[in-house]
Amino acid sequence: MPQLGNSIGQDIMFMAKLHPRRPLAALTKTEREALHRSIVKTVAKAMWLGGRNDEKDPRGNTGGHVRMMDSSAAGHRGPECGARIVEMAYPGGARSFCPKCQVQH
Repeated sequence: MPQLGNSIGQDIMFMAKLHPRRPLAALTKTEREALHRSIVKTVAKAMWLGGRNDEKDPRGNTGGHVRMMDSSAAGHRGPECGARIVEMAYPGGARSFCPKCQVQH
């Protein structure tokens, strides 16, 4: 069964304006709705573009979806507010996020 990985998950959290350490159980109804919209929109866009731009499908075609919050984003300006993207250690790897758009509550 296909799963959402960390790479697309970081973009989903960014689009929903949720901090990577925000527990799901603590989300308000509005935040859950934003997360749902972000999942649907981000996954639909990636699928429409044929997958990620750094992966190939079974036929060898490269996708067109460029991630915003990948490992190379740290230190660069965020796509919306211009704040510097930071990377933090997280179980299973590192997470990139915008400290201005994704405030931890």
